[in-house]
Amino acid sequence: MKKGILILALLCVLALIPAWCLGETEITPIFQYKPRVTGVSGTNFLIVQASFTGAYGLYTTDGQEVFPCKFHTLESVGNRLFSAENGENGLNGHALVDAQGRVRTDYAYGAFRTLSKQWVLGYVLDDSKAAAQDSYDIKIGQNAYRAARTDLFYVDLAQPSDTPIASMDGFAFASVQVHGKYLSVADAEGKVTVYDRQFQAMPGTMDSVKTSIYDVQNLSLVDMAKGEPIAEGYTRAREALSADGLVLIVSRNNFDGTQVSGILDEDGNEILPLQYQISSVSGNYVVLTNGQKLIGLYSLAEGREAVPCLFEAVHTAKNTADPFVTNGYILVENGGVRGFYDVEKGLISYELKPEYYESMTRVGCVCYAPAEGGYLLMAADGTETLVNVDSFAATAGDGRLLIAKRGDLYGVLDWHGSEVLPFCHKTAPIISEDSKVLLRVSTGYEVDQIIR
Repeated sequence: MKKGILILALLCVLALIPAWCLGETEITPIFQYKPRVTGVSGTNFLIVQASFTGAYGLYTTDGQEVFPCKFHTLESVGNRLFSAENGENGLNGHALVDAQGRVRTDYAYGAFRTLSKQWVLGYVLDDSKAAAQDSYDIKIGQNAYRAARTDLFYVDLAQPSDTPIASMDGFAFASVQVHGKYLSVADAEGKVTVYDRQFQAMPGTMDSVKTSIYDVQNLSLVDMAKGEPIAEGYTRAREALSADGLVLIVSRNNFDGTQVSGILDEDGNEILPLQYQISSVSGNYVVLTNGQKLIGLYSLAEGREAVPCLFEAVHTAKNTADPFVTNGYILVENGGVRGFYDVEKGLISYELKPEYYESMTRVGCVCYAPAEGGYLLMAADGTETLVNVDSFAATAGDGRLLIAKRGDLYGVLDWHGSEVLPFCHKTAPIISEDSKVLLRVSTGYEVDQIIR
């Protein structure tokens, strides 16, 4: 009975094999002149350096230009924002650039720190003297600097550019916490002030920068920064961070002693009604539980229950664009038995063999384990393949591409064991988080080869 759920659809596996199947994975160049390329974590962006001009621009892993190679340097600072130079202003010659290529600030900063998608700090660095290694504010490479000024921005992508909403001497805003549209700031004495997006101080007081801005008082959900109710009928509330920003997990106690939860935005508007028990929010997913403490997932992006509450555990994947659902599958567990669940089909597609639990490694939608003759690939759709390789390299991606080693040379296999890139490379390629692109493939000429 323990395996009941996990063996539900093993007979249907052959009908469920998707397009990336054995023998069908192909690679094609997506840049004609093999420029230098780096991936941007958490996105499908590639920072590309043009071969002829040396300038930098932004592309997607589908090879589409987001904005042309026009910047002297370009680096990700997180939250789909970038620091760029025009090559004219020295140390404090960086500007903040958005994912449309719009220059949002002056070229007047030495470094940026993104607190969230909206809240950003820009540092003007003091280059008149070197900061001691134990007293610096900002470190860039091997060089340490003190901050002469700190500017605070609230990035509004509906506008073409941004100006500082606050400016302070030195290294300011060292103790801050973002609460969606609010920013809690502690001064040197520990006093906390809450500011809105215009940097206007709010009347509410907080014990700590981490204290929630939202609380329930007499069944009213109160915005404590303003001291005003924004919604009614709840007994508990707590902040959570989704892929789109701050949300509120709210709950209400029923007369029978049970509790139901839902999701509101920071203005009190309902996103998910009070009909679930909610454990947490992660990225685009709400982790649900039912009365039997079984777990499922609700997709905020799709507005639907992606995985029903049928499982004792759902396992996340590392170094992939989506930690839960990879290539349409999620790893679940019941009664100590693990298997892959096909989210679109709504059934178990493959039950992993317990004898490999201790030795196997998971990469998204595939697991591999040492076996006689090499390694056994166990794909989420049920395909098992014995591959003749000596080892696998740690990699990002959803598992559809795997970097393997045979002797001293690297190659790439797809999740069914088909050879995508031959074993003739002295250095390991890099796989983008969406598994669409291989980066930095050694060809013997110290150039980068970009393939899809």
